Amino acid sequence: MHTTQDSPVGSIGPTVFPPPLFAITSAKEVDAYVICVEGELDLSECPRLERALRKAEASHAIRILLDLEQLAFIDAAGLSVLVMAWRRSVSNGDRLRVSRGRDNVAHMFHLTALDTVLPFIRA
Repeated sequence: MHTTQDSPVGSIGPTVFPPPLFAITSAKEVDAYVICVEGELDLSECPRLERALRKAEASHAIRILLDLEQLAFIDAAGLSVLVMAWRRSVSNGDRLRVSRGRDNVAHMFHLTALDTVLPFIRA
């Protein structure tokens, strides 16, 4: 027999929130602007990444490092944001470097042949 214990009327137990599905953190280092992306990058989150990339591009950093190691998913819209950022970088100092990511993300780069085009950091 399975029993559960109810909370007293009017009391609220601890609130537990699930981890965010998407998060961006950025930091300015000595000569680099580092953007770390985690979770799931889909159409609804692309504007946030675009803003972060544009902010980095407006900085005086010598390098812009886009860390995708904690990214679990990327769709076509997310890939498009990366391609547009790469094109801007090529025409404006070639400052962007991207980590390849893992699992599904790295596989998407391979399937789309972007692994032969984007400026990946060598592992």
